[in-house]
Amino acid sequence: MYNFLKLGMLILALVFFSGCVADRGDRRLVKPLEKMLPPYDNGTIYQAGFNERPLYEEKRARNVGDGLTMTIAAIPPAKKPEKKEGEEEDSRRDRRKERDEELSNIASDALVGNLSMIVMEVLGNGHLFVAGGKQVTVDDEDKYVRITGVVDPNNLTGGNMVSSTLVSDVRIQVDDLRIFSDGTATSYSEGQSTFGNNFQSMSR
Repeated sequence: MYNFLKLGMLILALVFFSGCVADRGDRRLVKPLEKMLPPYDNGTIYQAGFNERPLYEEKRARNVGDGLTMTIAAIPPAKKPEKKEGEEEDSRRDRRKERDEELSNIASDALVGNLSMIVMEVLGNGHLFVAGGKQVTVDDEDKYVRITGVVDPNNLTGGNMVSSTLVSDVRIQVDDLRIFSDGTATSYSEGQSTFGNNFQSMSR
């Protein structure tokens, strides 16, 4: 009888303490899914939905990893707005305006001539999400300008080129570039500008 009571108390204690233990769940880190290219079907020559091109069309960027060249239209430098007489401006707002003007001028200096871009993603409508970058030196400081945008493959011309005025959803980010004595480099973002539909917005 004593052993039976002892066993019952032991079971009750186990049930009680097991209820106090928090359920930690699965705490393994989950990596983001990578965009994979469609698999090839062995035994066929042409793959439906992959690398499809018209018969007489010259080579154009259509798939992830393809390159293209963006020709940059002339971009006027940012103009400082005139201060109205008797108007008192907040110092924080002044610093923000000066910073925006500096970033705009850096981007204008970098976006001269042609820029090589890489297709990063093919959107559902067939348009290409492209990205590229360029290093420039401003006041003895190295800057790296990153540009992303969306390109319609139908706007690509001979030589796999597209005008900057035909690139939509343009985003430009300016990074400070630090190069150390051992040859390694690091960068941090100074700011980002979004120019809505295309590069023409930069001149407004």
